[in-house]
Amino acid sequence: MRKILTIMIREYKAMVGTKAFLLSILMVPVLMFGSLAAMAFLPRLGELKERRIVVFEGPDNAGIFDKLQTEAEKRNQFVRESETKPGQRSSALNRQSSGELFLFEKGGDALDDARRVQLSDEIRTGKLYAFVELPSGLVDTKSKQAAQFFAQDASISEARGWLTQMLTSLVRKERLSQSFDSMQIDAINRAEAPVSVTAMGLFDKTAAGDVKAAEEKSEIVDILMPLAF
Repeated sequence: MRKILTIMIREYKAMVGTKAFLLSILMVPVLMFGSLAAMAFLPRLGELKERRIVVFEGPDNAGIFDKLQTEAEKRNQFVRESETKPGQRSSALNRQSSGELFLFEKGGDALDDARRVQLSDEIRTGKLYAFVELPSGLVDTKSKQAAQFFAQDASISEARGWLTQMLTSLVRKERLSQSFDSMQIDAINRAEAPVSVTAMGLFDKTAAGDVKAAEEKSEIVDILMPLAF
């Protein structure tokens, strides 16, 4: 009996004295509080975030801001509808990315440094998300000027990415209209139409030996599937 107790005490000390055991003891409260924090944070992931963006448009831009605002409203409406229609949720995330609403406001034509500092302070306090400067003559075919997007997370901003794509499309249309008639523009658009590459699964065979066709794959499913195993 004494030998058994001696062995038990030795094994207990050997186990307790290991770094793995001590680390596991320390990790228990971290994991506990981490899970509680995650439970509090996860419900907020589905909330729509409003991104207020002030745009300053220089002259001779063919009313680009009005067209930009119209496209943003269309996008926002699609994102709102995706929140109430579960069937569209995954496609909304794929095409419109996360649940952010872009609220564009016209700030005027000119902008001085004092106003830039004021807007930057509003961004720091959370009153404003970003402000944009569209240079004069942006739609001119000879223009090489770039629009500027000012925000705390400008380099990784989803709004900046969407704005870049939309400005490229809108400015391209205006530049083409300056050089070609409507029939020529239609021909150019058809020639430059992107080729879609659909993500598909794999073919398989049923128990009866019939071929089971491949199905279109979901990006969300592909991301979450490895986590389930």
